[in-house]
Amino acid sequence: MYHTIPYDLEIGKADLKGISPIDFNPDSKAINAVKNLYSKLKKLKLELFDL
Repeated sequence: MYHTIPYDLEIGKADLKGISPIDFNPDSKAINAVKNLYSKLKKLKLELFDL
C-alpha cells in the first residue's frame, strides 16, 4: 500500500498555537489524508484478519 501525507501549513500553525492539528483544523489537507489512510488500513485489516 502506498499513501502520502501532503505538506500542510495548517500543521505548523497548530504547532505554534500549541493545539493538536486535528483540533486546530479537522478539515485540513493533512488531516484528511490521515483520515483516508486510517480508513484504508481499517478496511485492509477487516479483509485480512476478520475472516
